[in-house]
This record gives sequence, structure tokens and C-alpha cells, in this order.
Amino acid sequence: MSEIKTLNGYKLVDETARTEAKANAEAIAAIRQKIDRQNPLLTEKQMAAAKRFAGAFSNVTGSAESFLFFADPHFSGSQNVSDRFGPWLNQIAAVYNQTPTSMCVCAGDWLNNSNTRENACWQLGLIDGALKSRFDKYISILGNHDTNYQGYEYIQSGIEDKNYDRNECSKCQLSNEAIRALWYRRQGNAYFAVDGDCTRFYVFDSGLDWYDDMTEYRWKQVQWFAQSLLTEKPERAAILMHIATAPFANAVLQIASAYNARMAIVVHGSPYDFSDAEGVVGFALGGHEHYDYSFVRHGIPVILTANLSGRDDQPRFDLVLVDWGGKKIHLTRVGDGEDRTIELAEKQ
Repeated sequence: MSEIKTLNGYKLVDETARTEAKANAEAIAAIRQKIDRQNPLLTEKQMAAAKRFAGAFSNVTGSAESFLFFADPHFSGSQNVSDRFGPWLNQIAAVYNQTPTSMCVCAGDWLNNSNTRENACWQLGLIDGALKSRFDKYISILGNHDTNYQGYEYIQSGIEDKNYDRNECSKCQLSNEAIRALWYRRQGNAYFAVDGDCTRFYVFDSGLDWYDDMTEYRWKQVQWFAQSLLTEKPERAAILMHIATAPFANAVLQIASAYNARMAIVVHGSPYDFSDAEGVVGFALGGHEHYDYSFVRHGIPVILTANLSGRDDQPRFDLVLVDWGGKKIHLTRVGDGEDRTIELAEKQ
């Protein structure tokens, strides 16, 4: 620091000292801005939601599962990625890191329309890296758009939206091998089982919405689910899939219902007897429809959540508390929307 001079009783700092002080202040401000960007503070509404969510734990009566859940981000294009992808994930991560949640779950459809296959792969890789850097545990469910099924080559073919052609669609759709190598290299498939704190989650690849027929790939998943329940006999289980309203989802829910009812069932020609089952498949979560909705099918509550982009131009998502003892699932809404409490399925 330069020497402080005096003039007529007043202390003066020479220009060099002023410059140094300004540079130090700017450096400190830059560091603070960087910290704020990486660890954004919660807004008042987000903080209020976090408090409501944490407060619900006071009424838990047994084993509980808690996680953050959102659906249908539909990030696409360089502008959208730069404007929303990073900042919104930072907000979600800030809520995640300031609430009693154990993992982050996305119900699928990260992508949108009109990508080339190469660009779709780049974006899926970007998403995977962004999730790894922000969440210590996350589950990415495969959405129909994540397969790039409305990619550039398909749009260029000139086919009208209501005249879907599987051969044309396959020209731009990513293969199962490509998606597995990008996202599911550890699990081995786009359908898999993963453990939460006290829940066995069965994750499915529901496929395209254009074609809802029961393909061999879909039957393979249904049989895998039935065999897994038969072998593992989970005490508490749940279903995660992007499209939970199609015939494929109905077949999955029938298996869950048979498990809960301790019944035998034939799946695609193969018998499965759940008479000595020990647990319950409590609920199913999904997205795709872009609005909040819930219904019961085959005795299993199916809960859909709205797309990530809310009316207030802020991300909207749910903080989920599964109170297995109280037989309820609580969804606390962060952003646009309402909180929900839904009864879990029970053993029959």
C-alpha cells in the first residue's frame, strides 16, 4: 500500500492506493458473483415450499422416502440451453441441496423436436454431465422426445404429423444402443431397478407415443418386471415411467396389482405366482401430459406432474415425501401449481 499523505489535517490516499483498493473490491465482487451463480439463493416462494416440505416430516409414522421430481424440460437449441438449461438446473439444485431429499428424478423429455442425431447425442451428453455435477444421485427416465423421434431428417421428409411412418421415423431416431451408451451404460438398459432410501424403484422405457402397440421390447420389460418382483419380493416398491397412460403402462400396472393382491398372473404366455409376496407396489409416477393429474388404475395410484416450464417463467417441480407408514405420498410444489397428497396402494 502506498504511503498515506496529509494536507491541512486531512488524510489523502495517492492514486496508486485507490487503484489497488478498487481492483481488490472488483475481485471480491467477481468471486461473490461466481459463488452466487453456482449456489443461488432460494426465492421466497421456493423457500416457503421447502419449509412446507420439511414440515411434512413431522407427521411421518414409519419408513419414508424423499426426492425431487420434475418432468418434460424440453430443452432444445443453443439459445434455450444457454438461457434456461444451466440457470434452471442451478435453481433446482439449490432447492435439492437445501431440503431433505435423497435423489433427483426426471420423468423424461429433455429434448424437443428437429435435432440431427449428432446434435441430439451432444445434448443428451450435456444433460448427463450437468446432472452429475449438481446432484449426488439422480435418475433419468427416457422420454419419447429423448429418442430424437421428431428429428431433422424426419421433419425434412415432409410427412404430416398425423401420418407417421415408422420407416421415416427410424431415419432420425436414436438406436437403443446409442441411448444405452450415452445414458444407461452402467444399468445396461433403459429399463432398470434402483434403490432409494427404503424403496425399490422400477424404471421403464415407455417408448414413443405415436405407436402404443405392445412390441416385443415392451413385453420384455413387462416380463422383466414380473420376474423381478417374483425374485426380489420388495417390501416397498414404486414405478417410474414417462408415459403412464398407454397400454404398456396398463400391463405394468396389472403386474403390480397382482403382486399387491398375492395373485397369479400370466404375462405374454408366462405364468407368475405372487401368492407368497411380502410387500407392496405403492404408486407410479410419470410425466408426458404436461399437466398435474392423478388417477387409480388396477388399484395403483398413478401420479402425473406438469412440465418444468411454469406460467411464471420459473421452473416448477415437486418435492416428494412418501410416508409408507402413513400410506400417503405428499407432493410439495415448487413454482407454479398446487401441493398434492394422495393415498398409496395397499396390500390386498
